[in-house]
Amino acid sequence: MKLMVDTNIADDLLVRLLLLADLRAAVSSGRLELLVTHLQIDEVMETPENKSERRDALVNVLASLPARRVATYGFVVGRTRLGFGMLASSEHSQLYDELISGNIRHQEDAILILTAAYFWADILSNNTKDMPRMAKRVGIRSFTTREFLDLLPRLR
Repeated sequence: MKLMVDTNIADDLLVRLLLLADLRAAVSSGRLELLVTHLQIDEVMETPENKSERRDALVNVLASLPARRVATYGFVVGRTRLGFGMLASSEHSQLYDELISGNIRHQEDAILILTAAYFWADILSNNTKDMPRMAKRVGIRSFTTREFLDLLPRLR
């Protein structure tokens, strides 16, 4: 199983310490591969200075996650770092526009979904509204932490 990890999963990793251990075990067994992009890391780094302790904790938990860092499939002007994204097809561009539905707040979610699909991965996210809708549209599965915990025994 391959999963793209959304930033909001880092919050669960902070409070569910066994989840990180379980993820490591599943990755070590070869039954799970975790993926992240620069977008998840950037989002954590954008946590305001007045929440620096939380930001540092989230950075540490993301750094300890046994995930492979991959380039985004496509570029979002002003968000995708040069050298951390790859060119995508015109069909991808049309699908991206459909996924964001004119709402620029959905840009990062759409890029994560499309990147996950490009790498034949599903998405692990606690966003229960937009991510499942987008994932279904591109033919991948979306799991919340709770749903993933139900699957985890089969990955050991």
